[in-house]
Amino acid sequence: MSTYEERRQNYLSRIGQINLTRVGEYQKSPQEILAEGVRLSTKITEPRTVEQLTEKAMNAEAYAKEGGHDVFLFGIAESLENTRCGTTSQNEYFGWIDEGKRIMRHMRDGFVSFQDLHERDDFIKMSWQREAELLVCLALYEKSDHPQAKVRYAELLLKLQRLRQIRSALLVGTNNKADQRPFSEAERSRMLSYLDALDGMEEYDSSGDYHNLHLLQELQMLGISHMNDAEFYYGGYSFYLRMLEEQRRIIAQKREKEEKEEKEKLYEYLNQPDEYVALVRHQSDTREQVRRRIQELSGRKLSRYNLRAQGQSVDLRMFRAQRYRDLCNNS
Repeated sequence: MSTYEERRQNYLSRIGQINLTRVGEYQKSPQEILAEGVRLSTKITEPRTVEQLTEKAMNAEAYAKEGGHDVFLFGIAESLENTRCGTTSQNEYFGWIDEGKRIMRHMRDGFVSFQDLHERDDFIKMSWQREAELLVCLALYEKSDHPQAKVRYAELLLKLQRLRQIRSALLVGTNNKADQRPFSEAERSRMLSYLDALDGMEEYDSSGDYHNLHLLQELQMLGISHMNDAEFYYGGYSFYLRMLEEQRRIIAQKREKEEKEEKEKLYEYLNQPDEYVALVRHQSDTREQVRRRIQELSGRKLSRYNLRAQGQSVDLRMFRAQRYRDLCNNS
């Protein structure tokens, strides 16, 4: 591999990692996606039951069978995919190609407007969430022994690859910021090569030629083929193990974030010792104790300390009103 090609591949890899980090905060976890699939496939909404069934799906348990074959894991995957794609899985896929081409044309029609950039970024964000859902469905199909599971698995594997190719065409083939400067002829020509690749993808796939050699060579030349991604390169790749690892990673990140927030809170209180002492003193207070303390601090109720000092129960609000009249009469 040439030095130029190495730099190009490293650049594409960094772009992918940056965008993964950017969307990580709002992207659903595998467990959340599974729970949604459980609700869709079983029509069960009771939280505890959904949680139990989600755990079974996470453990790849064939909870329900028909004719000796799994319908639980398969049903969750089918429900997720059918709901997400809107019409059919294939229609959604060709819709991605059309949307990618439309965005590409807008991005090269003269200059990059904020509207153009907004359309581009919306598609890219959507693609990351759809990829997360596809990965979960692939994991479920992988573990299901349903007669149609392998067929669905093969269809989604191609769909995942195409989604990445379309996203990469937009990430690499278009600008990532608004620019009122008109494009040069070289820039327009470069973007046209990515648009032509999407045209070719639509043409060959419409005729069922999903592995056309000419298209593959064109995508490889542009650096957006994704043929060397682990999911497509290794025959024994396990989407199920990937799902488990992704869930563990999310849990670990959440725990790390919570610990960081706790430490920051502790440091903050250590810089304010009086407030920290008050926090520690009342951290085990009951709801009634908190309510009483608020009333005492607001003057709506006397504390036992004030009562002991005064030797009698006096309404502070009446005392203050009388004090106010006395001051007015003395002025």
